[in-house]
Amino acid sequence: MADDARPAWLFDEFRGHRWLNSAEVEAYDASLKPDLTDERDLLLSLGLRPEHTLIDFRAGTGIRALEAAAICRRVIAVDPSAAMLDYVRQKADRRGLPNIEYVQRGFLTYDHKGDLADIAVTRHAVHHLPDFWKVEALRHVHAVLAPGGVFFLQELVYSFEPDEAETAINKWIGNVPAQDQGTFSRALFEEHVREKYSTYSWIFEAMLRRAGFEIREASYSDTQTHARYLCVKRP
Repeated sequence: MADDARPAWLFDEFRGHRWLNSAEVEAYDASLKPDLTDERDLLLSLGLRPEHTLIDFRAGTGIRALEAAAICRRVIAVDPSAAMLDYVRQKADRRGLPNIEYVQRGFLTYDHKGDLADIAVTRHAVHHLPDFWKVEALRHVHAVLAPGGVFFLQELVYSFEPDEAETAINKWIGNVPAQDQGTFSRALFEEHVREKYSTYSWIFEAMLRRAGFEIREASYSDTQTHARYLCVKRP
């Protein structure tokens, strides 16, 4: 998506996204198998209430945005993929959820309208950005949240020590079936380590703090490759 108003040096969040049509998105959605009760419980645990506004950055197939729309007054689904957003819109229409807004943008180009959001969420998205742009993305999230607003994110970050990297990565990827399993094949995991921008948890957490967030809770997967953060916007 071109925009002549953007500086030429701005990172292009629209390049290289994988989802080009509804069939691909539907196949990906079918592979996720989310527990919708867990998703709803998570949103309620974040304090989501009927009067709130929630932004789902890189909303994907809309699992979290749809559950949020059943609870609160306004949900904004942000994603660079038009195919993803069209898919979410179809699911929302079937469920009778008219309170979702669809914005084809990324972290860096999203332009918020209206009252500041109460809650922002994102899942496995920030690693698509190099470290400089991670900080800019986190600053943008901070800017669209009301004071004291909640930011919950799940991310692929590495909580092992640098001298443990080779062992930890081989162990993680070694647990993935070697044969083609579609969306979550071993080749995809190898591609992630080779080409995406996951970083160490201690670096990522410093970014969150420098962007203006207080980390209230942090938890790490047994594989030391994923983390969940509950953050609050500092004034």
